[in-house]
Amino acid sequence: MRAGMPSVQAGDKLAQKFRGIAWWAHEHGRVAAELDPHRQPLDLNALFPIPKRVLRKGFAEAGQEWIWSNWGVRWPIRRVTFAMEQRRMSRTGVKPVAVFRFL
Repeated sequence: MRAGMPSVQAGDKLAQKFRGIAWWAHEHGRVAAELDPHRQPLDLNALFPIPKRVLRKGFAEAGQEWIWSNWGVRWPIRRVTFAMEQRRMSRTGVKPVAVFRFL
């Protein structure tokens, strides 16, 4: 071990802390979403809002077309769930991946 380098045990301890923080943040968001039915783990409108000029024209006329060309879905998403999953990567082992599922 070189001077100033943390030990493997110190690295493992730090990784456990980060996992705990990530788990807590995930659980906090999940519980908040369950308590507030209007809140979702993924809100496309919060990420990329529908412009007011499109909203003024109405959903049937302009909204659906805008949603398809900008969000890649035909309707606003519903029943969004979020989970951290483990994905096996070739030669690099297992990697945590954020997975969103929705209707």
